[in-house]
Order: sequence, then structure tokens, then C-alpha cells
Amino acid sequence: MLVNVSSLNLSDINTVLGFSEPTYHLLTALHTIVVFLALIGNSTVLYGILCFNALNLDRIALVFILNLTVIDLTLALINGVTVGTTLYARRWVVGVEMCFVQGMLGYIFIFAELHTLVAISSHRVWTLARPLSAISFTETKARTVVLGVWLVAVSSVVLAVLCKQYTYFQPSLLSCNTSGLLNPNGRYTIFTLVIISVFGFVPLGFMLVANVAILVIASRFVKKRDERVARSPNCGSRQVTVRKVSL
Repeated sequence: MLVNVSSLNLSDINTVLGFSEPTYHLLTALHTIVVFLALIGNSTVLYGILCFNALNLDRIALVFILNLTVIDLTLALINGVTVGTTLYARRWVVGVEMCFVQGMLGYIFIFAELHTLVAISSHRVWTLARPLSAISFTETKARTVVLGVWLVAVSSVVLAVLCKQYTYFQPSLLSCNTSGLLNPNGRYTIFTLVIISVFGFVPLGFMLVANVAILVIASRFVKKRDERVARSPNCGSRQVTVRKVSL
């Protein structure tokens, strides 16, 4: 069994929520609304894409958007059950193992979503900068990229288990989190910093650079197009064909 119960933090698992009654009812209402909207919204997107391609996307973009939708839908289901039962019982009641699972799943889903956004940004830059070369990127290759995204995300949990990170219940967040920087052992602190940097800050930095590149490429394209239109004597009678590109 992957979960080593002896490595979990058991002291906080039975902590009773200390919220006042108005705060408790407000959190319950907000949680219900957020989970309801997340389930309905992502389910609608999933149904619309699979049945009707309602977003009118190409096949490559569909692969990436479907992956994001599945991630958000799964997170809504898991957090809806765990946080909902915690609010109802006013303490963590779904067990120590589930506390471990929820804490580690945070790594997987956050990093999977983040790296999927990196893949989308990379493909957008590639399509704008090298449109003829980008044609070779097929739906099969997009599925391979998504598989690689999940392997990278799961590897973060493997590293967490190897470094013997534990999870603890944090009443202020109504959920379980990994020990990370709160652990006085320096090895865990270094591990968390490495994980956040490699799997978090680097992708965020790349997305920032990629989206700036998209703006620069798009602005140059518009400028050149306007210059060609201004030089053309028959610009008013010409029809411009726009090629659909993926996200």
C-alpha cells in the first residue's frame, strides 16, 4: 500500500472547526455554490465538446481543453465530498488515508493543469511563428503531450512519497495539505522549494514569456497586414481568408 499511516500527522486529524455560526453558514453556502457551478459548468463544457464541438475548436485544441475540463471536474467532485462532509460534521471525518490522498492529489491536479496550460501556450506560439511547421503537430501528438503532462504531475507525488512527506488537516482551509515548509526538517523544506520551482514557477514563467511572444507576433502580423492593405490599390475589393488556428 502506497500510504504509510505511521508517516501521517495524526495530531490534527480530529481538530474541530472553530468558526462562529455566521461564518460557518457563510462558508457552507459559498462551498455549495462553488461546487455546484464547477460541476454544472465543467459538465456542460464536456458534454458540448464531446457531442457537438460547441466551442468550434480543432482536434488539437479539443484534446487540451478536454484535459483541463476533466481536471476541474475531478477536483470539484473530490473537494465537494471532502470539504462538504467536513463542514457538515465540523471536523475531518473521512479518515487518515483520505487526508493523505487529498493532500497528494493537490500536487497532481495543480501541476497537471499548469502544464496543460504550458502546452496550450507553446502550441499557440508555434502556430503563429511557424504555421507551416505546426501543421505536423497532429491529434495523436497532442494526446502524447497530455500523457506526458500527467506523468510529470504524478512524478511530483512519487517524489513526495520518497521524501516521506506527510499530510495534515488544516481547519482554516477545510482540507488536508502536505507538510512542506511547515515541517522543521530541512530536507522537506528543500524538497518543497524544488517542487514548487521546477513544477510551478518554471511553467508560470514560460507561460508569461509565451504569451508575451504571442502578443509580439500578433502585433507584427497586424502591422504588416495593415501596411499591405495600405499599399494595395484594390484593398476595398479584396477578400481575406482567415485560417482557423487552435488555442
